[in-house]
Amino acid sequence: MNYEDQAASCRKSLVYTKLKNFTSQQLDSLLKDLSLLNLSKYMSEVTSALVDVKLKLTDVPSALILCSELHRVYSDFAKLFFDAWSRSLTMKRDEKIVNSSKLRVDLRFYGDLISSGVFQNKEAFCLLGNVLTFLISTDKEEHNNLSIIISFCKYCGEDYAGLVPKHIQVLARKYNVEVPKSDLIPHEKQRTVKLLLVDYFQSLCRHILKENSELKNFEKQNLRILQSKGELRQERRDQFENLMASLRKLTQSAETFAELIAETLPEIPKDKCVTDETNSTGESDELMMMTGQKLFRFVEHISSDLVNMLKNDFKYHTKKKDQINIESKIKNVRYIGELVKFKLYSKIEVLYCLKVLLNDFAHHHVEMVSTPTSEEIISEDKIDEEINKLTQEDECTNTGPNDMEAVDIEDKEDEDKEKKEGKEKEEVKEKDDGKEKEQSPVTSEPGGGGLGGGINVNNVVKGGGIDTFLANLYKCENREMIDNAAVEFIMYYNTRTNRKKLTSTLLFVPRTRLDLLPFLSRFVAILHPFQPDISSDLVNMLKNDFKYHTKKKDQINIESKIKNVRYIGELVKFKLYSKIEVLYCLKVLLNDFAHHHVEMCCHLLETCGRYLYRNKDTHPRIKVYLEQMIRKKTVLNLDARYNMMIENAFYYVNPPEVNANGGVGQAT
Repeated sequence: MNYEDQAASCRKSLVYTKLKNFTSQQLDSLLKDLSLLNLSKYMSEVTSALVDVKLKLTDVPSALILCSELHRVYSDFAKLFFDAWSRSLTMKRDEKIVNSSKLRVDLRFYGDLISSGVFQNKEAFCLLGNVLTFLISTDKEEHNNLSIIISFCKYCGEDYAGLVPKHIQVLARKYNVEVPKSDLIPHEKQRTVKLLLVDYFQSLCRHILKENSELKNFEKQNLRILQSKGELRQERRDQFENLMASLRKLTQSAETFAELIAETLPEIPKDKCVTDETNSTGESDELMMMTGQKLFRFVEHISSDLVNMLKNDFKYHTKKKDQINIESKIKNVRYIGELVKFKLYSKIEVLYCLKVLLNDFAHHHVEMVSTPTSEEIISEDKIDEEINKLTQEDECTNTGPNDMEAVDIEDKEDEDKEKKEGKEKEEVKEKDDGKEKEQSPVTSEPGGGGLGGGINVNNVVKGGGIDTFLANLYKCENREMIDNAAVEFIMYYNTRTNRKKLTSTLLFVPRTRLDLLPFLSRFVAILHPFQPDISSDLVNMLKNDFKYHTKKKDQINIESKIKNVRYIGELVKFKLYSKIEVLYCLKVLLNDFAHHHVEMCCHLLETCGRYLYRNKDTHPRIKVYLEQMIRKKTVLNLDARYNMMIENAFYYVNPPEVNANGGVGQAT
């Protein structure tokens, strides 16, 4: 082989390499090489390289020029080139498209090869029709081939489907110009291809409506989860963002497709939450806060209107000075009194109301100052009847071994405490200072540390969870903190499972933390209007615990017994525990007035005795019980400590009167 042959062989290899990596910038050099070389023996490799090359849409015009030149020079180029395209574009029904971006460019390239005259045989048109039919018929659900179809309509739609874009039609009608039509294939076949494309467009519209509906449902689920749990997992946030991006991309492609085939995209129902991008980027927590602020302003507006109407009603009744409609007058002043408790009615205003009534202290004004409605008065006979009924039910209850299977809260606390302490000893080696720490499993915090200050809204929003909330609940040691905790539970944790956990946590308060009972009772009272099942479950468990302790009559677990009665007393003051039920508890303790029952009775009286004594319907009964307790103290030979506790409880409920000269009178 001489030097010229070797140079020609090297140049042919170089041309083949350029064809495999063809770009529009290489067109001139390739045309120059083709004019100097004879590639007739390498035509099959050339055609394969042109089919396999990964072109860009901007490279297609240059590739067409190169193919036209090869077709002009070599007579067998068209046949070999079509055979190569047949192998590349023949697809099986179950076969997935591996490289959709290459197929998008190849389909446009192949269509332009036909329209430019490189392929003129009937088989070339049939191959193009088969590819389009395959792409459309196998993709009416997912529409993964939408970008391929749009590219074909944009560059080849005029020749093969007679497509005229919508904006061109508008301009033609505006200027009264007829749009020229392609006659590459008969109009009947163009109409067939267009019907195929329109059918694909209709399936695309159904797909968009379905995805939009699914996205709305998914967002509603997210809002429901956020309202109930107070947090949304990052996985669901990411999933929502992906659905939003997919729907947005699909809608944009559908708009382009509708423009190309001159069809109208159906109106997609839009939801404010779905279309707002700020809500889809993790700002649902701010939405919840905004909703809470709007609700607060709404309630504030309603309360101000209500207060103004009550003021006007009060002025009307006091100025008229008639002796009728006493029920309406009493309802008015009691309504005002209730609003004062919630700081919705000014204390100065209510003092003014009292001044007005006292200035004309006669007839109905006396009742408006002091008389409760008849519905709220519980008669003495009714109290006796209810207490006797409870006593009979208690006596009829089976007192056998089954009764002793009631849950002993103290034993459970001790058992859980031992398990917890044992686990902590295994995990963490600490120095023991010799003092036993009583710890309930619901109050212990991970890591042994804790953050002061009670509940924090930011911790809730960031995903603190119900366990963290319950652990921090025992740190709420003032009214503001416990009120905030109640609001947070309603907004973020109000589910059936969480309510059960909360009830258990409220019941198993550490027996030495009696200072928490007033605040936890306030917490339950705030939740009662929204979730009465929490208070009812807690009251039932406290009743059962009280019955268990009084029937067992052991001399252990005094701290748990005291916690039980003090808890009952705090709930009585919030009207969550029946006054008749607590009178029955006092009767049970006084009937067996010894040992622990003495302490339980004294603590119960110290907690709610003054409230019952000052209440008009329970005053006579509690006065009888106090006298009975003093008589038992005198008759029974009790320990000096018990005598001191009885006296303290008695004078706490019924303190001695202070005379005008400063002396102390006798208790009434």
